[in-house]
Amino acid sequence: RKPLLTYASWLQGQSGFISAVRILVGQGLKMVSLQSQAESELKQDIRDLGIEAFHLVLVTENSDAGVQALVQSYGIGPLKANTLILNWMDSRKNELFSFREKTYGRHLLTAFRLGCNIIALDPKHLSREWVLEIPEEKRRIDVWWSKDKTGQLTVLLAYLMTRSDIWEKARIRVNVIKADHQPKDVKQHIENLLEEARIEADITLYSDFCSNPFSDSADASLVFLPFYFEGETLVSPFHESIDELIKPLPPVALVLAREDINLIAEPDAAEDAVTNAV
Repeated sequence: RKPLLTYASWLQGQSGFISAVRILVGQGLKMVSLQSQAESELKQDIRDLGIEAFHLVLVTENSDAGVQALVQSYGIGPLKANTLILNWMDSRKNELFSFREKTYGRHLLTAFRLGCNIIALDPKHLSREWVLEIPEEKRRIDVWWSKDKTGQLTVLLAYLMTRSDIWEKARIRVNVIKADHQPKDVKQHIENLLEEARIEADITLYSDFCSNPFSDSADASLVFLPFYFEGETLVSPFHESIDELIKPLPPVALVLAREDINLIAEPDAAEDAVTNAV
């Protein structure tokens, strides 16, 4: 949980709200004790990291009902949670049709259909101490662009990261895989978008004939990568296995946007787009 909480604290950009949530499945009086214990653990993790976050332990008879109740009802006054952040669960190839893997995908799809942006984090060695070992001038956040609303959300998330002290001097690089159906001036289009949003970033173009362009992010400090659903399975932009794609990369945040993000109003106004992360 600690890498996940650390990442969320950076992502809030000094302006959002974080709620650390655990869902316990069960029933009966024993759940009262387990709920109290889980709350204590969450509080301790938050204290250890020195971050500001709310905590919530939800007891439910089954996980599906718990996810639906959480996403639909949890918030702070008029503010409703609109971004779900959780750890990536890699596939278990030796467990054909893994029950846990299916449940994981189903929960994410449910949250997405109920209006949440999704961020699945593969944290690897992610921690504040690890980032501090990287010289400031070498800290780089790579964003793999997609032309839909997810692309705009990934750029916004990368920008919000640079509002935290530890990522303040990190360079943002927007990587674009240019397909034949895209306009020839796609780079100029993104440059204009970034300029109007007042977000500084480098842009790198790749041909869609490249065998594995994502390998160029191996030396980045953090990567934002879009994903999509095929049924209840998460897949990469090229419908490949995510596990193999992210294995050689640094910490990766897999992103899928549910709502349109107006980058032109950024960076000040649209922070509300990720104002409450669960």
